[in-house]
Amino acid sequence: ADCVPGDGAGRACRARWTDLSVSSHASGADDAPLLLIHSAGDFVPRTHSSELAGAERGAGLGDITVRTVSGSAHGGPLLRGAGMAQSVLRWLRGHA
Repeated sequence: ADCVPGDGAGRACRARWTDLSVSSHASGADDAPLLLIHSAGDFVPRTHSSELAGAERGAGLGDITVRTVSGSAHGGPLLRGAGMAQSVLRWLRGHA
């Protein structure tokens, strides 16, 4: 966030920290089904996926799949993992 939120923090700093909260990105029932895949050793805490899933459920989205896979990949490298493309395609076909 490049700033420290505290009593003396400005509005822009507080807004950046609020935007970092995964729950601020949940939009609920109008969203398409959601597939979240997180690697067990990712530098981003797994709680980000579970918190987003919880926030989406709380906002009315019912079709959410959260998967944790082995390894430490993040983003594109995670999706290029063994069997991952087939797994995602299977999920997509099941939700089309």
